[in-house]
Amino acid sequence: MRRFDWTILLGVMIGLAAFISAAWLENLNLGFLWHPTAALIVGGGTLGAVVVRRGGKGVLKAIAAVWNLQRKDESEESHKVELARLAWLSRSALSNGNKIYESYADKTEDTLIAQGLTLLADSAEPPQIEEVLKRRIAHEKSVELEEISTLEAAGAFAPTFGILGAVLGLISVLRVLDQPG
Repeated sequence: MRRFDWTILLGVMIGLAAFISAAWLENLNLGFLWHPTAALIVGGGTLGAVVVRRGGKGVLKAIAAVWNLQRKDESEESHKVELARLAWLSRSALSNGNKIYESYADKTEDTLIAQGLTLLADSAEPPQIEEVLKRRIAHEKSVELEEISTLEAAGAFAPTFGILGAVLGLISVLRVLDQPG
């Protein structure tokens, strides 16, 4: 079961509090840091560059992956429960046959375990089961690496557009430099 991970929200709040506190200690007005034009250049430019590099579907998958980070698995407890169920299943299979694995495969939420149990129910050989599950894990890992590369691309492009925004801001300041007041 997945539940909301409050530590992510706490980490963001701590970062914002540190930023605001530092600005307050230096007597800075936070309004100086907010420029909609610069935000549009950095945000829009980065998004556009990432869409060109990864495509719309890749960007949406990366956003979904980031959104899912706020939920965490209660993994240790769920692993213990799953192991206990699998031990019970192996004992039941001795008396009831391999088809009991198929009924449990329909009930489990873990698709990897479900696939392994379905292969067991079909009397597949252990090396074959291992190979199928290894391929599935490798595929899931490659999908996750694609999502990571999308976020890496955003991290690579954002500073470039930040510099572009700073240059445009400097141009607008220099344009009115000869008009004091």
